[in-house]
Amino acid sequence: TATGRLVGRGGLDPNLLRGKLTANVQRATYNGYTYRGIAATVGIDRNRYVVDARSRQDPNLNLDLLATINLRDASTPSYDVQRLNLRGANLTALGFYSGGDLRVQGDLTASLSGADANSLNGTFSGNNIVVVRDNQPIALDSVSGRIVQRPGRTEVAFSSSVADFNLQGNTALGDLAPELQRHIDRYFDLPGVRYQPSAMYRQFAFDARVKNTQLVQKLVPDLKQLTPFRLTGSYDSRAADLRLSSRIERIVYAGFALDTLKLDVSSNAEQLDYALGLHEVSQDTSLRIPHPSLAGSIRDNAVGTRLRIAESDSAERLNLAGVLRVLRGGEAYAFSFEPKLMLDEVQWDVTPGNELRYTTATGAIFARNVEFRRNDRFLTLQTLAGAQYPLQVSMGNLEINGLAHAAGLPDSLVAGTLNGQAVALSLGQPKQAFTADMALAGFAYNKALLGDISLKATNPIPNRYNVDLRLTNEQGLDVQAVGYYLATPPDPLQFAINVNRLDLKIAEPFSAGELRETTGGLSGSLTVSGTASQPRINGTLTTTADAGFTATQLGAPFRVQSQAVSFDNQGIRFDNFTVLDSLGNKAVVDGRVLTQNYVDDYRFNLTATTDKFVAIQSTARDNPLFYGKLIVDSDTRISGNLALPVLNTRAVIVDGSALTVVTPNDEAGLVQTDGIVEWVDKSAPPLDTLLTRQLALDTAKVATGYNITARVTVTDKSAFTIIIDPLSGDNLNVRANGTLNTSIDASGSITLAGRLEVADGSYNMSLYDLVSREFKIGPGSYIVWSGDPYNAQLNVAAIYNVKAAPAELLSGQGATTDDPRIRNTVPFQVFLNVTGEILKPIINFDVKLPENSNVQFRNEIEARLAQLRQPGEVSELNKQVFSLLVLGRFMTNDPFQSSGGSIVADQLRGSASQVLTQQLNNLTGSYLSNLGVELGVNSAADYSDGSANGKTRTDLNVAVRRQLLNNRLTVRLGTDVPLAGGNQSSQGQSQGGLSSFAGDVSVEYNVLANGRIRLRAFRSNAYGDIDGQFVRTGASLIFQRDYQDLADLFKGLDKEVKEEVKETRRRGKRERKATADSTSVLTTAPRRDSLRAAQRTTTSGR
Repeated sequence: TATGRLVGRGGLDPNLLRGKLTANVQRATYNGYTYRGIAATVGIDRNRYVVDARSRQDPNLNLDLLATINLRDASTPSYDVQRLNLRGANLTALGFYSGGDLRVQGDLTASLSGADANSLNGTFSGNNIVVVRDNQPIALDSVSGRIVQRPGRTEVAFSSSVADFNLQGNTALGDLAPELQRHIDRYFDLPGVRYQPSAMYRQFAFDARVKNTQLVQKLVPDLKQLTPFRLTGSYDSRAADLRLSSRIERIVYAGFALDTLKLDVSSNAEQLDYALGLHEVSQDTSLRIPHPSLAGSIRDNAVGTRLRIAESDSAERLNLAGVLRVLRGGEAYAFSFEPKLMLDEVQWDVTPGNELRYTTATGAIFARNVEFRRNDRFLTLQTLAGAQYPLQVSMGNLEINGLAHAAGLPDSLVAGTLNGQAVALSLGQPKQAFTADMALAGFAYNKALLGDISLKATNPIPNRYNVDLRLTNEQGLDVQAVGYYLATPPDPLQFAINVNRLDLKIAEPFSAGELRETTGGLSGSLTVSGTASQPRINGTLTTTADAGFTATQLGAPFRVQSQAVSFDNQGIRFDNFTVLDSLGNKAVVDGRVLTQNYVDDYRFNLTATTDKFVAIQSTARDNPLFYGKLIVDSDTRISGNLALPVLNTRAVIVDGSALTVVTPNDEAGLVQTDGIVEWVDKSAPPLDTLLTRQLALDTAKVATGYNITARVTVTDKSAFTIIIDPLSGDNLNVRANGTLNTSIDASGSITLAGRLEVADGSYNMSLYDLVSREFKIGPGSYIVWSGDPYNAQLNVAAIYNVKAAPAELLSGQGATTDDPRIRNTVPFQVFLNVTGEILKPIINFDVKLPENSNVQFRNEIEARLAQLRQPGEVSELNKQVFSLLVLGRFMTNDPFQSSGGSIVADQLRGSASQVLTQQLNNLTGSYLSNLGVELGVNSAADYSDGSANGKTRTDLNVAVRRQLLNNRLTVRLGTDVPLAGGNQSSQGQSQGGLSSFAGDVSVEYNVLANGRIRLRAFRSNAYGDIDGQFVRTGASLIFQRDYQDLADLFKGLDKEVKEEVKETRRRGKRERKATADSTSVLTTAPRRDSLRAAQRTTTSGR
């Protein structure tokens, strides 16, 4: 529906018409969408049109357009878009995209001319372009393009933040596709295409780069990852040279991961070669296909192809090759297999003259002499005589484990031997059917042997299938299903299922490890009738007297002895279904699971009661998140439906329970928004409301969860341990009394109300990996919840008992510090008080004397502790608490003063010794490096004279080091020279050591020239704060190797390292030979001189 007004002159001839058209489109339907409220003004000047259009009222299109269309020259019309301000367009609603919600905005301009693709020229550009997919905006910033087409010259250039494309050549754009089709038809007949050599020389080259794959991932819903990639190609008609190349590092699509995809295509005058390969295709741990590839060549109207899957060149999972030929101008296609087939690293023989043929007119498939055989194993395909083109598939002794392994499944997933045959009738036709008589012996799944499966299927009349399926094994398992299925609406079926015995163990391999130690089985009979969409089940299944199982995560064994489950038209019936725990206590389930179709309509009307039932009896190996023993009395009612189960329970934790709960490491997530900095791009274009409009929530696709109401009562007869940090071992062990009321609604909101009074408990914590301390939780501690489970009110007081001397605490407080009794240890209590909200706890420390303890200087100590509790002394109090927890003693006001037993000063003194030692060695290394002199300083506290305060002892370490045997043997001699402090006996010993200069001796030999294995023997004088001076003697075997991963320690040497070792050995041989030669010269020369002197003496005597 539209209204408009045309004012003009020149008649209705477009070449003469001049005027103005004003139009208002109320409703206009295009591509299934009705546009609304489009206003346009068109200026007309003899086949030249200036269009000014606006869409403001349409909910899915908001734009302003100013464009000029010049049709005066019919051979080269021009199109100039001065302004296209697309504020928002919902391409999904407009019918241009069907893969989900997709909206765009942007400012576009263009200047194009041309009547068709071969004459198109011009430029175009866009700015502020944003694509919104499912409410997630993707900014493309700007795009630009240029098209140039002249006789003998074609250039296309496109650039954007997502992809770039460039094409250059002499082939017009409209001729690209026909030219490529003619080229391929040169090797292989394409329907509707006939190869004729081109009279014109044609060539082109292109380069496409995808730089940002985010948009592609959004447009393809199941595409989770796509790395940037490049696609290049070229074509030369004279040389019949077509080349195409690409490489994509990683693709993740629909759960499948494709690593390193490579594509290469090349051709010459005789053939076209192609190769498509990947490094690996995988899906979690259930599928792994190593190095799959599809390669071959096309020539003489035949496509040669080879499908290969291989771990390596010598380990082929699959190598299948053949040739596809075109028959009678495309009326049929025939595929023939090559004589050899590699399957699971074993070679099979293929019957010569085999053929699989597909007829395009009828869709019929024919097989002739197609047989794969290895010894007594075979697979045969043969078309039998008959009007329905019966295709017979025969199998003999086929190991499905090998087939599964070749397909990439784990070796242990499935196993069994397949025998039998199946016949497909009218395959590929609308009324196709089949018959089968097959047997799978020794079927195993996930290393569990299930039994033998037999299948007999007949097709006595069209669309009816009679089926006889049976599962048996030697342990007595016997399940048989006999009946029929009619493949015509409403798809009726009728089956009788006879369960003579179905072992529960058959469920273990399908439970993903959640069931173990299953015993016993099921027996009974069922009838299935109705239709495939609404089946009706009637019958009863009863467990055997020895039926039982263990739920892995719970760890507790359960028995279900002779319990029945009934099926009828109303659903599944549990009539006092009883489960026994390891002690014989009962859990009883009674009621129905109601259903009308046994497919998706399930409603619950069940009650479950337990009486001192051992629900959990596990170890940390069974379940690392919670383990121990949990005994419960409970009364539960289950209602609702499958979409929203409703549970209402009352439970009491029975005495004797002892459960440990481990707090898992938190995943990264948003805790609160306070202090969060949000980065925004100020240059990004603002989004129109059409693009920011939220999608309506599809409640049919949202899981509604559970509706749970529970009242749980605990007593102090049960212990609960919460491991706060599994790495450090911090844990909370409590016994408490109280009742908690909790509820979880359909939205997942949790409500918790109640009070727990802690009767007894402890908190074990580690301080900076230095020490571990146990705090006893005092009586009267409690936790209160009033709705929000994360807003509990805490009032917990934990106590750590320690004995320490109050000397450092009272230092500088008066004359009492001179009394030696102040160094006696007395009991103290360190309090850890936690109050406030559980998410924002207020933690305070305190130090007290036990109330009934008899302590000397009690008044002075309590006065000092009261002083530390003042607001201005909080840091001093925390320092004393830390010192008591870590060091087991108080700390003086000045920890660096020379008071007795200042551990901090001792440690700092030792650190200063290390610094001085390093500097002295740097000095000797600069001026005395050839002498091998080492100097060092050791400063420590000396208590060996029995004094309480001790003395500061400082020694100078002097040593000489020498390397022998081509640097393989290192000898080090040294001693300590006293500089200050220490007792006289120690000094005398040191002086004796100085006189001999061999107080410290070490000998180290490199077993390997590179020093990787070394032997070392040593004798050294050592000094301890308590023991005084002593001698340390020992030997060691040292292995040294650099590594990045632990596996590097056990793998062989790299080739470069081996060459380096060999070169070191050769160099050593040369040096030893040179040394021997020089020694020989030195020993031979004196002998030669003495002989000459003797000769001269003899001559003179004559």
